[in-house]
Amino acid sequence: MKDVKIECRQIVVDALLLLANEKGVSSEIDSEKIAVETPPNPELGDIGMPLFLFAKTFRAAPAQIAKDVVQKIESNFLEKTSEIGKFCAVGPYVNVTLDKSKEVERILEKIQNEGEKFGSLNADGASFMAGERVMIFAQRRFGRIGFAYFEKSGRGSF
Repeated sequence: MKDVKIECRQIVVDALLLLANEKGVSSEIDSEKIAVETPPNPELGDIGMPLFLFAKTFRAAPAQIAKDVVQKIESNFLEKTSEIGKFCAVGPYVNVTLDKSKEVERILEKIQNEGEKFGSLNADGASFMAGERVMIFAQRRFGRIGFAYFEKSGRGSF
């Protein structure tokens, strides 16, 4: 079962691709570029996706792009969106208000399918950090304790 945020992002990407084809612009739209956020006000929805990055591509204001994307979603992806919730344009964002009853059903089904492993697997069904080595150490520097971690992919600190 896919994560609802991934599904929402994919629907927006598909709508952006349709819009790009309609307007005759470059249709290289990477789903990873679209951030999936939580709106600051619950009245705005449960999931928000800003479309600022596409203003240059479409040569339009992000708010207009959001309106056009929602129109494409409503006219082409009604079957998919009926399982998720309501998509709407709020300024430069495409926001989604989830259908709470269907989301509860999805979560309960996921709990039933995963059993005791529920919460310990990522969206792909693999364990978090599977095959990764992480080393964490603390160091006192300038009167403060700093932490650093090393992963397979590089170095980070916090």
